[in-house]
Amino acid sequence: MNIHHPTPQNRRSDLEPTLTYAPMHRAQAAPRGPYAPPSPAYPPRRPSPAYRAPARPVSGPTGAPPWHAAPPSPLGVAPAWPTPPWNHPPQSTPPPAPTTTQQPSAQTPPPPRRRKWLAAVAVTTVGAAAVLTFVVTGADGGDTADTPQATATSETPPPSTPSAPPISSTQLSDVLLSPAEAADLIDSSLLIGHEIDGARIFEKMSSGDIVDQDCVSLLPAMETAYRGSGFVAVREQSLRDPVANKRFTQSAVTFGDDDAASRYLETTKTAWEGCANRSVDFGLTESSSDHDFWSIGAVTDTDGVLTFTKTQEGGDGWSCQGALAARDNVVVDLFTCGEHVSGLTAVRLANAMTNKVDDAR
Repeated sequence: MNIHHPTPQNRRSDLEPTLTYAPMHRAQAAPRGPYAPPSPAYPPRRPSPAYRAPARPVSGPTGAPPWHAAPPSPLGVAPAWPTPPWNHPPQSTPPPAPTTTQQPSAQTPPPPRRRKWLAAVAVTTVGAAAVLTFVVTGADGGDTADTPQATATSETPPPSTPSAPPISSTQLSDVLLSPAEAADLIDSSLLIGHEIDGARIFEKMSSGDIVDQDCVSLLPAMETAYRGSGFVAVREQSLRDPVANKRFTQSAVTFGDDDAASRYLETTKTAWEGCANRSVDFGLTESSSDHDFWSIGAVTDTDGVLTFTKTQEGGDGWSCQGALAARDNVVVDLFTCGEHVSGLTAVRLANAMTNKVDDAR
């Protein structure tokens, strides 16, 4: 496709585990409180001097502590009191022996005193076991309460938002504005096709070299400007208003991914800024006499839409606004021309096209 640069009368320009303690083997706890064996139904009899108490079987290991032996009797004979049911093997670390032992009288047998002392030992043992159980259980419970919460916090991944699928070549034409949509945005009553090409949608970029080739990206969809950028496909169309003498050329270009489209936008911004605020010759290099000078204004960035204004030298106010924007993997590249074009016309056109990217899927 040849370059058609718009002029008033000419053709177009194209996103710890829980600690578990092993169960502790605690000694069998003695009954709480002082133990009192059942009282005999008759008064105990004093044994005769010739009587000897039968040897009592050893209920614990050899060398059992002395507190299991019956206390001495004033008659030198141990009374045959029944062995309490709570007489069990001694613990590995017995409590200290009592400092004083009161001799029982001949009339009152000693077991009550002995029972109180043994009951105190049992209470002490139970208390120590209870403290130990509380410490172990408390520590375990604390870790159990805290650990799962910390683990859940550290292992829960942040939610991610899947990226939108890229626009394909078959969807690209849907990004272009219809003649009615474009006419409304450029304040035109009617837009029709170009004088030569009509309303045809081209699938190739414009070709050709201009005198100031470093500024060729100021023209939309030029193959030499997009060369090496990684673009995939293009759709381009030119429309005009024959009554109001207005023109509109729009193009949509797809890239392999969003990053490639964004890189082209940044690269072109740098090129535009190098051409701003000076005169640029858009004449074709193949013709030594075909010069086409335009004054280029400043480059502006309006919410991601790059724009510039160029005014034809000696063109009686004929001017054009160019715009470039990216949405996902699509770049929209356009310009609109008329007499004394100003304002945000190009920005509105670019935003309307990028909004159609989402609708094209």
